Amino acid sequence: MRKPIIKFLARHPSATLVVMTLCFLSFGYFSINIFVILEANIDLINRFGWRALADGAAIQFISVMLSALCSVFFYSAWKVCEGLIIEWAVRDAGQS
Repeated sequence: MRKPIIKFLARHPSATLVVMTLCFLSFGYFSINIFVILEANIDLINRFGWRALADGAAIQFISVMLSALCSVFFYSAWKVCEGLIIEWAVRDAGQS
């Protein structure tokens, strides 16, 4: 599944830029979201201890970890697109 997508993006630099932009925005959103929610979660646990964990802070912490996973995914996709754009630019520069 990955290879056809990467081949498509390698042939269409404009589509790669669109995907790269969406990945950049998503990475930024999830990264900011991680810090805001994590800070609130830690503050809640510090204030109320085990009671906060039992009332849902543990589930919220799992949610933060899933946001981190999404952030890593979008960053990785952005890096793949970055590599494709650089390869495309270098290849075109070498042909002129």
